[in-house]
Amino acid sequence: MQKNTKKNLNFFGLGVFGSEPVINSWCSELLKYDQYSISYFGVQENKKVPTLTDISCKHSDFERNPFLRRVKFVLMVKKYIDLGKIIPSATNSIVYFPGCSILKFFLKNLILYVPTLSVSQSAFYRIFFDTILKVEARIFDNIITVNHYLEKKIGHPKSFVVELGSRAFDYEPKTTDTIDFLYVGTLFNRNILDSVKAFQIACKKNKKICYTIIGNGCDNEAKKIIKYIDENSLDSSIKFLDGIHPPEVDSYFKSANFGISYVPQSDYFDLQPVTKVYEYCAAGLFVLATNTTAQRNMLIDDIGICVDCDIDLFADKISYLANKADEFDYLSIHRYGANFLNKTIVRNKLLPVLDSK
Repeated sequence: MQKNTKKNLNFFGLGVFGSEPVINSWCSELLKYDQYSISYFGVQENKKVPTLTDISCKHSDFERNPFLRRVKFVLMVKKYIDLGKIIPSATNSIVYFPGCSILKFFLKNLILYVPTLSVSQSAFYRIFFDTILKVEARIFDNIITVNHYLEKKIGHPKSFVVELGSRAFDYEPKTTDTIDFLYVGTLFNRNILDSVKAFQIACKKNKKICYTIIGNGCDNEAKKIIKYIDENSLDSSIKFLDGIHPPEVDSYFKSANFGISYVPQSDYFDLQPVTKVYEYCAAGLFVLATNTTAQRNMLIDDIGICVDCDIDLFADKISYLANKADEFDYLSIHRYGANFLNKTIVRNKLLPVLDSK
């Protein structure tokens, strides 16, 4: 009988498996190496999310009360340790949540994954959350962040940067019979309605422009967008779609000319990288992004352009790009996007961190 030589790798988070897309993409790529036996421990939620059949997933019951939710989660982890289902000395990675440091009492070889600082609109909550995060991060021997800006903000003495990435897209040549702009991502705290208003202005100058929004995460914002489209008779040029996930969403990436990354220009968003920018590039889309520090540093001249969060300025850039749609080298953008594929990030950045444990 052949002995199983795979290393045990456990991920922990306060959501259902798949609710943190980065962990999902890491696991998907790590399975291809056949080096790790991967498990995920989280909290059950009523969400439709991607799953991986080769990942062992255990979830505690969901509780509305955040404190009770954490108590049930920790008790579940302790139970599986006692049952031998979790090996404390395995490589263990936690997606940060306030209070996660309690797991240090039960687990070793812990790597804390910090994908973001607080993006709450409340200054008090941001300061409170980020202070707790920095204190808890010091309890862990190692942390992973998504860029050097966050690494510097957290100030941990032993941190690793593992950038966000994209899944791979097959390239399809772009046409300009219609000029398609695409936004894919969360609606929460993003002011996407402002981008709709910008497109309303641009559409008056260029009738070939189409804008597709594939959004999720905020029902109130979705209702506002749908209502605005209906009341202003924009449904022939602006479409709002909900509940579309890979691989169904891929056809929209392949047909679009431009990707929209609309992140408010604020202190709490300024350093936060945006996954969709990597996906737009991987699909060969030229990117129109708002002018944050993280996005300026992600985009080079031939790949994308940044503009301030102003409806009229954004409308002007939409018109400018639409008039030049024939001039962009979309295939070169697609090739450039290969630098940001999940498989590249996992091979070059994540695996060296895991193998050092």
